[in-house]
Amino acid sequence: MSMREARCVWNQHVRRLTQSCELRLAQGLLDSAVNRAYSALSQAAICALEHRGIRRCEWTHKGVHSDFVQIFVRRRKLVPASFDGALPSVLHLRHMADYQQPGVSQPQAERAVDAPMSL
Repeated sequence: MSMREARCVWNQHVRRLTQSCELRLAQGLLDSAVNRAYSALSQAAICALEHRGIRRCEWTHKGVHSDFVQIFVRRRKLVPASFDGALPSVLHLRHMADYQQPGVSQPQAERAVDAPMSL
C-alpha cells in the first residue's frame, strides 16, 4: 500500500469515527459519544503525524499528544494554540465516561465531539 493510499484509509477511518460520535450524541449516548470522540481525535492526530513522516512502533496517549503539540501547534503553528490541551482534555472526559458514574454531561459530550471536527 502506498503512502497516499494509507492516508486515504486513515482519513476514511477518522471520518467514520467522527460520524459515529455525532450519531451517538444525537441518540443521547453521551458516554459512548465521548469514547468515540477521543478515538477519532487520537487517530486524526496519528494520521497527521504519520503524514509528516513521524512513525512509532506503538503510539501512546502521552506520545501522540506531545508529538502533535510540538510539531503542529508550537513549531509549525498549523493548529491553533487553543488545541494544545484538546487530547488530554478529551481523554479525561473519556475516562469519566468509561469509568465513573454518572458519566459525562451533555455539554461535556458536545465539547468532546466537537474536538475532532476542529482538527
